[in-house]
Amino acid sequence: FKTNRTIAMSNQTKTFGDPAFFLTAPTSNGSGSWTFTSGTTSVATTRGNTVTIVGAGTSTITATQSAVAPYASASTSFLLTVNGQTPTINLGIPTTTPLKDANGLVITPTSNSGGTVTLSLGAGSTTATLSGSPGSYTLSSVNTTGDLIFQASVPATGPGGAGTHRPPFLKAGGQEG
Repeated sequence: FKTNRTIAMSNQTKTFGDPAFFLTAPTSNGSGSWTFTSGTTSVATTRGNTVTIVGAGTSTITATQSAVAPYASASTSFLLTVNGQTPTINLGIPTTTPLKDANGLVITPTSNSGGTVTLSLGAGSTTATLSGSPGSYTLSSVNTTGDLIFQASVPATGPGGAGTHRPPFLKAGGQEG
């Protein structure tokens, strides 16, 4: 005769880039050994009681305890939510560039997310023309007074997240703002 047992685990939230973590066996009134499995291996993988985060998203982690008399095998699960990282965006230009020297400046923004960075001139920016396409831009017709303000964004790609970044702007005289 096998009886049922009560076991429970709590949902967890992590961020892509967090280190692998260990699962503690759930509270149980049985003594059987535990195995852990991930329902979405593109988000998290399991080996023994270690969970390794491999992408953003959600995965159901199931813990199964083997049968040991008088208890039957039992399982419980919890939802693991992995948030994407906020990407870092680098414009690849020195912030000390005076506006008078910004005409013809080539800007090749990059991101740690692996996505292609889209760049535009932000609200309140001095008069200038930003031409090109995602990944490579050129400044022209830059007014030599005021502030040059960039707005950069990168789409969600792979395991990271999407983000918008308002980096420092170039000011007349080459001061960073």
